[in-house]
Amino acid sequence: MGIRSKILLAFLLCFGLVGWASLVLLKQRMNAEFSDLERADLHDSMGRVLKIMDASVSSLRSQTRDWAEWTDMYDYVRAPHARQAWASSNLDAQALDTADLSFVDILDARAGYVRAVRSAGVGSAEQLPLDQRQALAARLALGDAPLCGLQSFSARFALVCAARVSRSDRSGGYVGLVVMGRFLDGRRVAQWQEQSGFGLWLNAAGDIPPAVQWLRGALPANGISGQDYALHVFSELNTMYLPLQSLDGQPLATLEVRIPRELFARTQALQTRLAWQFGVSALVIAVLLATAVHWLLVRRLRDLTRQLQELAEAGAWSRKVVVPGRDELRVLATEVNFMLEMIDDQVRDLTAQSMTDTLTGLANRRAFDMRLALEFGRARRHTQPLSLLVVDVDYFKCYNDHYGHPAGDAALRTVAEVLATACGRTIDLAARIGGEEFALLLPNTPLEGAVDIAHRLQRLLAQRAIEHEASEVAPHLTVSIGVAAIGMLDDSAHALVARADRALYVAKSQGRNRHHCDVPAES
Repeated sequence: MGIRSKILLAFLLCFGLVGWASLVLLKQRMNAEFSDLERADLHDSMGRVLKIMDASVSSLRSQTRDWAEWTDMYDYVRAPHARQAWASSNLDAQALDTADLSFVDILDARAGYVRAVRSAGVGSAEQLPLDQRQALAARLALGDAPLCGLQSFSARFALVCAARVSRSDRSGGYVGLVVMGRFLDGRRVAQWQEQSGFGLWLNAAGDIPPAVQWLRGALPANGISGQDYALHVFSELNTMYLPLQSLDGQPLATLEVRIPRELFARTQALQTRLAWQFGVSALVIAVLLATAVHWLLVRRLRDLTRQLQELAEAGAWSRKVVVPGRDELRVLATEVNFMLEMIDDQVRDLTAQSMTDTLTGLANRRAFDMRLALEFGRARRHTQPLSLLVVDVDYFKCYNDHYGHPAGDAALRTVAEVLATACGRTIDLAARIGGEEFALLLPNTPLEGAVDIAHRLQRLLAQRAIEHEASEVAPHLTVSIGVAAIGMLDDSAHALVARADRALYVAKSQGRNRHHCDVPAES
C-alpha cells in the first residue's frame, strides 16, 4: 500500500469517525429538539380535538338550558295532563330532528318520567336507569348549572346534558329536569374527524394498550374528560388515548386519536439528507485530498525514487538529485545529496584501496589485470604498440631471511619507487602483481622503448645500492626483467603476459640481474 493510499485511508478513518460521532450527536440533538416540538404539537392537536368536543358539549348545554328555562316547559312539568296538547305539538320527533337531538327526557322532581321523546331510528327502550336519574335529580337540586357527560345506551355512546326545569326568570321551586342527548354515531365522529383533520375513534373505557406513556396534567380542564391522556408512538403514527367521563364523572369511553408523525418524517428525511451530504462531502474531500497528496508528495517522491534508482544502477554517486520546491522534500533531497557525497567519497576510497597495493602504493594485481585488458583491446582496435615488463627481485627470499621481513618490506617499497620513476608518463602503469614480482605496462610503446625503460630501471636501482649480502650476483639488490611487446599472434592479454613471463624466465636462467626480450612472432 502506497503512501497516498495510507494517507487517504487514514483521512477516511479519521473523518469517518469524527463525522459518525458528529452525526450521532446531531441526531440525538435533533431527535430531542424535534421530540419536544412533536410533544408540543401533540398537545396542540389534543387541544384542537377538545375544542371541537367542547363545542358540541357547549351547544348541547345551551340547548338544554334553553329548554329547561322555557316557561311552558315549567308549566308542563307541573301539570302534564293539563298541557298534553302543548307537549304533543312542541315535544315530538320533528322538533328533535330540527334541534339535531337524538332524545329528550322530561323528568319530575322524583326523577320519574313525564315524557320521553326519541328521534327517528332511536328505540324507546333506550332510557336512563332509575338510579342514574335519581342521582342527576339529587345533584341538580343543589345547583342551577347544567350537567354534561357521556352515557352508554345499548353498547353505544351518547353526549348527554341535564338541566333543572325553571321559569325563564328563575322563579318557582324545583319541579323536575330536562335530559337531552346526541348519539355519537359514525356521522358525528366523521364530522369531528373532518373538523380536526385527524383519525378519531370512540372505544370502550379502558381500551388502551399497556405499552403507552401517560402524560399527566397535559390538557386544560374541560367538562367531558380529565387532564391526562396516554401516548403510543409508532414509526409513522402517534396514537393518543383520551378517557372520557360519564355524567357522574366516571370513565365511560376512550377517544382514540391517530396523528401522522409528519414532523418525525421530516426529521428523518433531514437526517438522511445530512448523511448523504456528509458522505458526498467526504468523498469529494477525499478525492481532492488524494489529488493534492499526489501532486504535492507522491509525484515528487516517485521522481526522487526514480532519480535514486537511475543513480544506483549507473553507480554515479557523484550525481545530484533534484527536487523542485522549498518544503520538507527539498530539505530531504539536500540531505540525500549530502549522503551521496559521503557514499561517493567512500566508494572512491574503497575503489582505491581495492586497486592499490597497501605495502608499495602501486596498483595491485586486480588493477593491473583490468588495465591490461583495457589497453590490449585499445591496441588491437587502433593497431598501436603495447609493451609489458615483468620484474622480479633477485634472491628476495634470501634477503628476507638475512635482513628480516621489515627490511624486506622497505626494499620492496624502494623497488616500487624506482618503477614509478622509470615510467615517466601518466598513461604508464606500475603494479605489484606478486610477492616480489612487479609489472610495468607501457601503452603506445614499441619493444625498443620498453628495452630502454628496462635499462633505466636497472640503472636507477643500482644507484640506490640497497645492500644484499645474500645475493649470488651482486652485493646490492638487483632485478631480473622479462620484456614483451604485443604481436600479431597474441590473441589475448594473457598471451602477452605469458610471453613476458617466458622472457623473465630466460633472464633468470641466464644468471639474473639482466633483462631479456621475447620478440613477437610475425604472422
